[in-house]
Amino acid sequence: MGNLVDETGEPIRVPSVEASENFFDVLGMQPMLGRGFPRDETLHGSDLEAVISHRLWQSRFSSDPFAIGRTVRLNGFVYTIVGVMPAGFHFPDATDLWQRLRWDMRRHSRGAHFMEAVARLQPGTTVERANAELATLTARLAAEF
Repeated sequence: MGNLVDETGEPIRVPSVEASENFFDVLGMQPMLGRGFPRDETLHGSDLEAVISHRLWQSRFSSDPFAIGRTVRLNGFVYTIVGVMPAGFHFPDATDLWQRLRWDMRRHSRGAHFMEAVARLQPGTTVERANAELATLTARLAAEF
C-alpha cells in the first residue's frame, strides 16, 4: 500500500508493488497506454517511474491520455507515470500502481527474503518438473550462500 498524492485531489491509499523491468513481459501483459519499465544494465532502475491500473487511471485521472508523463507523489517520492495497464489487470492481488524496482541486487544481502518471484512455464513444461527444478536451484543457492 502506498499514499498517493497528486494535483487532482485528496491523498488516497493505493495498493502498490515494486516490479522489475521484465515483470509485465513475464506475465505476457503490456500497458495499453504508454510503456512498461525500460531495461537497465544495473539490475535496478534509477528513474522513479510508475505504471498505473486502468481503474486508477479512470478514477483518479478521468481516463486522460495525457496522464502519461504526469507526476505523482507516492510515500513522499515523486514518480513519473509511464504507462496504464489494460482494464482488469491488477496482479498481484488488487494492485493499482507498479513502481519500478530500485533495489540494487548486487549491493544488498541475499538474506533479504521479502521479495517474491513470478515466472512463466515454458510450453510443454509441467508444474511438477518446474517445482523439482526450483527445489534443486534453491538447494544449490542455499549451499552457496
